[in-house]
Amino acid sequence: MAPDVAQFKWNHHLPIEDLPREAEVIAALGRQASALGVPQPWAEAFFRAQIEASKTAQNELFQGWDVFKRGQFPDAPDLVTVTRPKLDRLTDQLLHALAENWPVLSDPTRREDVLRAMHPMQAEDLSAKAVTQAIAPLGR
Repeated sequence: MAPDVAQFKWNHHLPIEDLPREAEVIAALGRQASALGVPQPWAEAFFRAQIEASKTAQNELFQGWDVFKRGQFPDAPDLVTVTRPKLDRLTDQLLHALAENWPVLSDPTRREDVLRAMHPMQAEDLSAKAVTQAIAPLGR
């Protein structure tokens, strides 16, 4: 979803980072995860990593577009009405997957299994650095 977010922000000259919104989202997701049985501090660190990974991917896209003096993206989806609802649905699925898999994710003897299962990821085509950031909490 990072390319869709980045295209909208590029078209509207918006900053990639929105710290107040990020803090709200992370806190809310931490509370939701806790209600599902995933420790809030772990969930907050996990979702913070997802946001950081998205910002990394967006920054990399912006850098490339800036170098090549990229114009507007005429087909960029609207951030509020299209992309965020998609992100909300994906995040809800992710929350439930984390809760369902918490026994494995929290087992230190299974860390290598978890990390191995996370590769290969399609997002590596976009940003290997972002993938590394996104899955880092799974190895802790």
